[in-house]
Amino acid sequence: MAIPDTVNGLPEDAVPGSRACGRLVPLPLLAWGALAAAFYIAFILRARFVVDGVTHFTLFDDAMVSMRYARNLAEGRGLVFNPGEAPVEGFTNPLWTLWMALLHRTGVSEAKVALLVSLTSALLLLALMWVVWRIAREAFADAGERAEIAAAVTGLYYPLAFWSLRGMEVGALACAAYAAVLATMRLWREWSARQTWWLALLAFAMPLIRPDGAVPAGLILVFAALGVERGKRLRTAALVGGALLLSLVGQTAFRLAYFGDALPNTYYLKMTGAPLLGRVHRGLFALANDVRWHLWPLVLFALIGARLRERRLALLATVALSQLAYSAYVGGDAWEWFRYANRYIAVGVPALALLAAGGAMGLVGATPAGRRSWVARAVLAVLLIALSMRAIPDWIRTGGESVADDVRAATAGIRVRQVTTGDATIAVTWAGAIPYFSHRRTVDLLGKSDRYIARLPQRTTGFVPGHNKWDYDYSIVRQRPPPDLVLQLWRHGSADEERLRQAGYDLLWGTVWIRRDTRAVDRARLAPALKGLLWGNLSYPLMD
Repeated sequence: MAIPDTVNGLPEDAVPGSRACGRLVPLPLLAWGALAAAFYIAFILRARFVVDGVTHFTLFDDAMVSMRYARNLAEGRGLVFNPGEAPVEGFTNPLWTLWMALLHRTGVSEAKVALLVSLTSALLLLALMWVVWRIAREAFADAGERAEIAAAVTGLYYPLAFWSLRGMEVGALACAAYAAVLATMRLWREWSARQTWWLALLAFAMPLIRPDGAVPAGLILVFAALGVERGKRLRTAALVGGALLLSLVGQTAFRLAYFGDALPNTYYLKMTGAPLLGRVHRGLFALANDVRWHLWPLVLFALIGARLRERRLALLATVALSQLAYSAYVGGDAWEWFRYANRYIAVGVPALALLAAGGAMGLVGATPAGRRSWVARAVLAVLLIALSMRAIPDWIRTGGESVADDVRAATAGIRVRQVTTGDATIAVTWAGAIPYFSHRRTVDLLGKSDRYIARLPQRTTGFVPGHNKWDYDYSIVRQRPPPDLVLQLWRHGSADEERLRQAGYDLLWGTVWIRRDTRAVDRARLAPALKGLLWGNLSYPLMD
């Protein structure tokens, strides 16, 4: 049985948003887009840094892992972490990594390539605002204020901007997911082969942007197939479902052939060797914290406006809930102590914003147009303040969570390159910026790019995604060639230090160890070069 063809109780053909009316970019959207763009530019520029008179840009450390793979691919060395070694899939964003590789082929200097990645995400976020606006026009009979609220919240939602502008694939996945939602709603209104092919292309791309993009892609496929006219359901399901299946099967076949594994190495690192209940418990706790800290206004207004018999609202609720549920299932993210939504939840927020805008303005009812506009602005102000009251002050004070550490790591990588020979090997726990800028063979102690470490049982009593497994005896003592420099360690103790001494390493300071017999390091220049750039015994909170 088809999902009812009504919107807010009106027949589908009576919905103003179902007609192509108004300008392509309305003035309110243009104004909010300009404000969002100004914030994106300020955010990006605040993260720049200067080394030896050259302005550099860097990204979140996980994004810099992808950048290392991308550069190696662009230089013809393959999709590898260390050139010349067996490929291990230490990234989970193949299409985004390919885009990074193309940016490396532009000829832009290494110091500025990260800037191009951030600008790409800024453009995708602006495109996402337009898509959300158009979805509101399709979903609500009286869309004006609802569209403005949803688009503004989406564009200025700090976690979504943070993860995207810091180089993660979040903005790309969100843009593709909501473009698929919009295409589905348009297919419901009027089926066309062109729109179906467009939806199929998006369904193909979403798992390539990030494998878990298959979750919203599959759910959107179900809604699309059930919602179109009866005679078009099989064709829609076959075309869109076939594209999604081809993407998943093609990725798996490529992984098996190239990397030797059916799933990314990070899957084994994060999802195996740890109790399911412990992982889900942490994910639910992190989700509850996000709702308590800042998402509660969106959730409250969304619940008020929830009329799930209306298929457009049901689709939006399903997309939002799928992201929340997925985050809980995988145990949240390693950086929940940032105190704002992680990468998975952030993708679901535009759907929550659309539902919340509908619920909030639904409370107003038949208020006169002038007063309704003021009410809409008040609702939007409340939402923006509640959603950003923790994050924006932090950004004003620090430039963003972890940005200073990312800059220090990038600078450390540059300095390591200057004080080591080309055949030096280093060992790190932050496997992004330091390896990328150092151009040195790197041992990833936490196993993102190490097949052996990824399959170990977890060593911590609490679950922290991607930070539960290590084996210093394997990664340092028995590594061939052994690291010349160990720059960082993770939750190490006195027994680990004694083992390193026995293996021929000397402690210089903090967690910096040097192999006694190495000739690949300029010892005289090492300490002055790295002073103030490296951390002590690294350990993130298990949960804040």
